[in-house]
Amino acid sequence: MVVLAFAGQMVRGLLEARKAKGEHEATGGDAETERRTQEVQAQIRRQIAERRGQLPAAPAASDLESERAAPPRARPETTQMPEPLGGPLGRMLEDLQRRAQPAPVVPPPVFAEQRNAGAELERQQQLADQMRSLAETRVLVQRRAASASAAQQATAEAEPAQRTAARGRLLGDLRDPQALKRAFVMREVLGVPVGLR
Repeated sequence: MVVLAFAGQMVRGLLEARKAKGEHEATGGDAETERRTQEVQAQIRRQIAERRGQLPAAPAASDLESERAAPPRARPETTQMPEPLGGPLGRMLEDLQRRAQPAPVVPPPVFAEQRNAGAELERQQQLADQMRSLAETRVLVQRRAASASAAQQATAEAEPAQRTAARGRLLGDLRDPQALKRAFVMREVLGVPVGLR
């Protein structure tokens, strides 16, 4: 595309150059061309001298008088470089680019609804996972509570039986004289000291 635009600009420039050359020849531009060339050369020499730090040579008096005496001449039009990709070629290039670009695809509203449905399904899945974990936790808590209540009940049921058994042993020990002596010694050893009674 760029090559086509460049080639078009070149052709256009050549056509304008031929047209300007034809006009220039029709007006008898040989003397004019020589004068213009001399002016350009003098200007270049002056610029070089200024850059080197030399003062430009003063123009000759005859040159100044001839410039003042000569009526101002219309300068022939110079061939200008056309604007890059400007004019009809640029418009043609833009038109081709517009045609080459595919039209933007707008997703139908069905896709938006499906996205919403997908998000809704994902949220429902998360809620179902949370419900499942809560149910598992609830079952664990219920099992622990059941085992704790069973242990409590077993302790409660075993306590009176243990009391009864302990009472029976104590009464049996009190009937035995050997056990009775041992009970008195234990009371003396483990009980309140004699000095504190």
